Amino acid sequence: MLHYETFKRKQEQVTLSFASKSELAVGLLLERYIPDFEMIPGKTFQVPIAFGKQCDFRIGHLYIEYHPVNLQFDFRDKQALHELRKGLRHVKKPFKEQIVEALKQELAERYYRERKHAVEAWGTKDAELVVVQDAVELYRRVIKPYGRQIPKEHVFVAEFNRLKK
Repeated sequence: MLHYETFKRKQEQVTLSFASKSELAVGLLLERYIPDFEMIPGKTFQVPIAFGKQCDFRIGHLYIEYHPVNLQFDFRDKQALHELRKGLRHVKKPFKEQIVEALKQELAERYYRERKHAVEAWGTKDAELVVVQDAVELYRRVIKPYGRQIPKEHVFVAEFNRLKK
């Protein structure tokens, strides 16, 4: 589902569509902390890649996907998801959490491999793909290495949480 958001950039009102409020927060924080980054559809935001896909953001050769794993959406076989949930009802909590976490890690890796393949097939051999699932990963894997005048991690995370509301 796309969310159309209007926000102020410098002196102009800008309207762009985002998959979620969290994706909007990522974009706004990239604009704030990455030198010369501005969300431009098709160039630095919702960038086309192979197989009819798009990548959320692009900074030079760095492609950035914001993709928190959600079993409801990332499980391709809905009947298998239903069976998993039915079976998990009979598993005690600490073990249930381990199983769900392992599944999320597997789904995140599958998503990364699929997106990496699409980025490489697009013809950008030197491209690097970063998939982040939350504000901490965004800070550590994108903002800290590529940003300027960045705040402490806990301040950044609080800013992310405020922006996504």
